[in-house]
Amino acid sequence: MVQDFRTPHAFTVAIAAVAAIALAIVTWMLRNESNGINHDPAHAVTFAAAMFALITGMGWVLSRQHIRIEGTRIGLRSISTLYRWREFDTSDVEQIGFDDANAGGRAAVSALVLRLRRTPGRRWRKVRIIDHVFMGEGDSPLMSALTQALRRGRDIGRSYGTCSASSPERTRC
Repeated sequence: MVQDFRTPHAFTVAIAAVAAIALAIVTWMLRNESNGINHDPAHAVTFAAAMFALITGMGWVLSRQHIRIEGTRIGLRSISTLYRWREFDTSDVEQIGFDDANAGGRAAVSALVLRLRRTPGRRWRKVRIIDHVFMGEGDSPLMSALTQALRRGRDIGRSYGTCSASSPERTRC
């Protein structure tokens, strides 16, 4: 069975909403006479529109990913792969980590970090899969499917080590 996961459009809309709120505040600050900076309205609106487009575009590019899970094979295309398709088998996973955005680490969003063993012909060893479930939305179907695929790979192969970039007592990924 093939499972396909893509970034939901709601994630990009949320980035755009946050950008719009932040830029409304910046525009108000540019037009507020009490701070001594009083730009004309056309300048403030043009600046806000350009910054909104830049922030939303960067958010869209950085958050886009496509993941395909087929048995114990996982395929990934995202900014971390420069949008090239990369595949690996879960039996190649040596270490599993989780960057938890809620734990106060350096991660802005939660992500699963997989360290792969060296294999001939593969120069990359680290895979970072971003979770796109917002806080309070419940369990992530993507992370559940990845966990099941990794368990199948563990049952076939060997056990994994753990790491966490947001936890100082564990090794870094």
